[in-house]
Amino acid sequence: MATSNKTTSSAQNGFSQTKFLLTVFVAVFIAFVVYQVSKTTATDAEGSAIPGGDIPLATLDGGSVTLNDFAGKVLIVDFWATWCPPCKMEIPGYIRLYNKYRDKGFEIIGITLQSGTAKDVKEFVEENGINYPIVMGNNAIVEAFGGITAFPTTFILDRKGRIIRKYVGFRPESVFEEDIKSLL
Repeated sequence: MATSNKTTSSAQNGFSQTKFLLTVFVAVFIAFVVYQVSKTTATDAEGSAIPGGDIPLATLDGGSVTLNDFAGKVLIVDFWATWCPPCKMEIPGYIRLYNKYRDKGFEIIGITLQSGTAKDVKEFVEENGINYPIVMGNNAIVEAFGGITAFPTTFILDRKGRIIRKYVGFRPESVFEEDIKSLL
């Protein structure tokens, strides 16, 4: 009988230690996430938080923009690559949406990753008639959006810079248009 109580007591101690370690791990993880979010979000004059809003992004003509430059607009932030077939499939829809809604407070910014040089991307943009801003991505902007694990990855931001939707993989134009119309 005495060994049975020792075994039960030992098991309870092991469970308590595991529970304690798990609690500590969760608390540290939450603190890390809060730190990362606060570190990589910029706040504009209206108090909105645009992920990575102040991170400089190289334009194809050698200039620089930030996502804060688009503050106050409904924004599609599209992470894509020139070699990605689903990304290429979305481009005609983005062109039509940009033409239809850009004068109503809507903007698209394509952030290209793993696509070669700015010259390579500029040629691709011209060949495909892309009419919305394209910038060269960097690690900082990828981290600001929580990492990109697949192409395309598209974020819909409202006028306050809040992420409303995240889509991983191809989506038809109608999906984005519904989101845009609901936010304009």
